Amino acid sequence: MNNLIAHTPSILQPDNDTVDAASLWDTLRANRLRIVATMLAVMLVGAAVLIVTKPVFEANILVQVEDANTLVNPNTVPGRTFDLKAAIQSEIEVIKSRRVLARTVDRMQLFIEAQPKRFPLIGDWVARHMPDELAAKLPEFGGYAWGKEQIKIGAFDVPDRLQGKRFVVTAIDSNQYRLYQDDDGIDAVGQVGVPLHVKAPDGVIDIMVDRLAARPGTQFMLKRDNAVETVDKLRKALVISERGKQSDVIGVSYEHSDPRHASAVLNALGDEYLRQNVERKAAEAEESLAFLNQKLPELKAQMEQSESRYNALRRGHGTVDLAEETKSLLQRSVELETRLSQMRQKRETLQEKYQSEHPEMLSADRQIRSLEAEVANVHAKLKALPAIEQDVFTASRDLKVNTELYTSLLASAQQLRIAGANKVASVRMLDHAVVPVKPVKPRPALILGAAALGGLLLGIGAALFRRNWSARVEDPDQIESLVGLPVSATIPHSKDLAQLQRRKDGAKLLATEAHAPQVIESLRGFRAALQYATRDSRNNIILITGPTPGVGKTFLSANFATVLASIGKRVLLIDADLRAGHLDRYYGQKGAVGLAEVVSGKLPLHQVIQHSAAENVDFLSAGSADTRAAELLGHAGFGRLLREASEHYDYVLVDTAPVLSVADALTVAEHAGSIFNVVRGGVSTKHEIEEAVRRFNVAGYAVTGVVFNDYKPRLSRYGYGMLYEGYSYT
Repeated sequence: MNNLIAHTPSILQPDNDTVDAASLWDTLRANRLRIVATMLAVMLVGAAVLIVTKPVFEANILVQVEDANTLVNPNTVPGRTFDLKAAIQSEIEVIKSRRVLARTVDRMQLFIEAQPKRFPLIGDWVARHMPDELAAKLPEFGGYAWGKEQIKIGAFDVPDRLQGKRFVVTAIDSNQYRLYQDDDGIDAVGQVGVPLHVKAPDGVIDIMVDRLAARPGTQFMLKRDNAVETVDKLRKALVISERGKQSDVIGVSYEHSDPRHASAVLNALGDEYLRQNVERKAAEAEESLAFLNQKLPELKAQMEQSESRYNALRRGHGTVDLAEETKSLLQRSVELETRLSQMRQKRETLQEKYQSEHPEMLSADRQIRSLEAEVANVHAKLKALPAIEQDVFTASRDLKVNTELYTSLLASAQQLRIAGANKVASVRMLDHAVVPVKPVKPRPALILGAAALGGLLLGIGAALFRRNWSARVEDPDQIESLVGLPVSATIPHSKDLAQLQRRKDGAKLLATEAHAPQVIESLRGFRAALQYATRDSRNNIILITGPTPGVGKTFLSANFATVLASIGKRVLLIDADLRAGHLDRYYGQKGAVGLAEVVSGKLPLHQVIQHSAAENVDFLSAGSADTRAAELLGHAGFGRLLREASEHYDYVLVDTAPVLSVADALTVAEHAGSIFNVVRGGVSTKHEIEEAVRRFNVAGYAVTGVVFNDYKPRLSRYGYGMLYEGYSYT
């Protein structure tokens, strides 16, 4: 039984973290071209997205909510006088209200959508880069518009069932068009500037085309949306917020692919909002004025009654001088009574709008109770005065309170008349919308930057995935972790080998052609490992095989035999691949007699061996192809042949058929002292390597080691090019 080469770990074991980081760096360097290619590919996708994505423009307006102090003083307006200091949030809700938006939608006819028919993906990009003229018509090409084709719809009304459905308007000439809708069988011809009425299954379609600029055959996609849905869509598209904290400035922005449309919609919205604000404030002023006109006669009568009572008291008692303390108490009482009357009238107004549990009502009730408590306190002090002073105090207080109330209401009424006449709004437009020049979306720098970063991460991820999860083995380090076997030799990729294989005079040995010094040096390392292995082996017969065809075992056997012989060892190389062996390309002639004839007893061994195939190398070819390869290799004569050769040569190299293809290698393994499994980087898979080793183990044979062939180190820290380049005798 062959012995397994002991895998002795290095005395200096590097830190695992360092190894992992170095391995990661090697993987990234080795796959740098793939990573860069992936990044560039994703960036190209990002550039394509920029091309096919319509640019989006943003228009905005600024509205200031003003405190119109010139209209009215809130402290002097009882009842229904309105507070012109509107809350920002309330005004935002007004702008978003259906009342304002619906008027804007109607004015701009936003429920009508008419767009030129563009070629998918690139049509809009081509149109954006065309000059301001109509594109040349492409015959029989679907009616696509490639330039600045335009259509203006003055009116388009359809039955409810047809709302949301697409119609096709095809230009016949500059003055005629065709309206077409296949699902409902609508097909009519109209003239520009002339209303067109078309009968539909559920009603009548009314359309008015004001302008048509397109070449004959160009098509436009036309749609009439539901007005309510259009209002909701506009509300969602608007971004409304207060600019800054407590700034009383509201910003409204709107995005659209047409910059002129975006600014026009916002200006229409702002105009409608201002108009309704003026109307609302004028209506409130008129309502408050009506309320004041109703209250003024009552207050005037109360004032006159108080004046008559006060005069009667003076006539009866003459002039009564009040003490300073009483005068102060009188002034305080007048102030409290006036405020209490105003608050009660304000509560009357609030009661018409809110329930008793509303915060405004609760606040008014608290203020009224507080004022009533203060008034009661004044009345308590009043009772301590003499009777005559009490009468004078009461009369004076009533006269002053009623006079102040009447005067205040009279002034407020006059201010409201002025406000109603001037149509003053409580808001003003700070900035109207201008046509935006630069789009806000898409952002080229952001998209390309994100694409570059995403492509870089994708490339790195793909490289790591390929290293960790790829079925093909590309690094010798994977072998030990995969099957627990040492890598006895790593043969680097050689460009010279491919050139030699293409030569018409047959395959040549690298060792004899003075090519590929890195490969030869690797084979010398394999020779040293083999010498160490055979010290404990039961014989000097070496089996070289591989999991599958194409891994390079024949190349390795031929060149390794020469390297072994270069140190004076006598080597016999046997081609035991009786089915498809081709070692004779390196030694001897194609079709020469060989192993098959010896084992079958047709010829003796000494007549078949090709002596001096190379210096110190004898060669035994496979011989004629035989379908009984398994029987021949299992024949007792084959064992005798190997034992005889083992006695006369320092090394007997046996090249066999692939393990996973046929069982020939397992048959030969019975006689071998060492078994080496050749795998090829980028070709052999993990499963193939594991299965090959498993089959030897099941048969009772231990694989001595693995030879990693055709290793492409690229920029690895330990690449062979780095190790051997420039290292030579001088």
